[in-house]
Amino acid sequence: MFKKLILFFAALVAILSVMGQDKDIDTVGRGPMKYYLNTPKGWDVWIVLSSPHRASWLYEYSKTPNVLLGDPNIGVKTPLADIINKEGHQQYTNKEVVVFASPENWDGGPLTWGCNYVRSVNNKWEGWVYSALVEPTEETKVILAKQAAIKAQKDADEAKYEAARRAEDIKAAKERKRQQDDEQERIRLRRVKIQAACSVIYQDTINKKVSDLSVREEQQVRACQALGFYN
Repeated sequence: MFKKLILFFAALVAILSVMGQDKDIDTVGRGPMKYYLNTPKGWDVWIVLSSPHRASWLYEYSKTPNVLLGDPNIGVKTPLADIINKEGHQQYTNKEVVVFASPENWDGGPLTWGCNYVRSVNNKWEGWVYSALVEPTEETKVILAKQAAIKAQKDADEAKYEAARRAEDIKAAKERKRQQDDEQERIRLRRVKIQAACSVIYQDTINKKVSDLSVREEQQVRACQALGFYN
């Protein structure tokens, strides 16, 4: 019993360790999927930032490299290139390899302003970068294509199952309706038959005195009266 408990906890720890890994683990167990970071058009280097809002803002201004940006801390306008150089400790060049990660102490909830949080594979930094600059590697594209195919097959199987289930429900509903209609028809025919019998009894007894009725006739008359058919 003790040995079984040890095995159970060992399996539980293994499951939790897998659940705690970075997202985008591939389907064949080779670890996190990798992505390239591109630089905006016209830039040799770019940066990642600790804020997705600022990363998004910076990317929008990257389309005009010579723009002067207002710095609220010092009240002057600064060239975008100077901001890039100032943030050089998180600077990268085109095609640097990263993996997706989860930011620690992030209190922004689901608001990411179109950015991804990434971790450099080789240079020990992590931060936010605009998603348009994130490109899957060829290996990752293959994995994503396989995952998409698996999902598409799963969706197709679920749709097929759901269609079969709806067909069975429709078939069962039709059968219930048929049985109900058959039962209603049996009841109708039985009432017609009883009504016809009561009509005969009525014709046979309407002109007789109650004292002249046989026991059987009296019972038949009462039954027909109870059904409302004695007329």
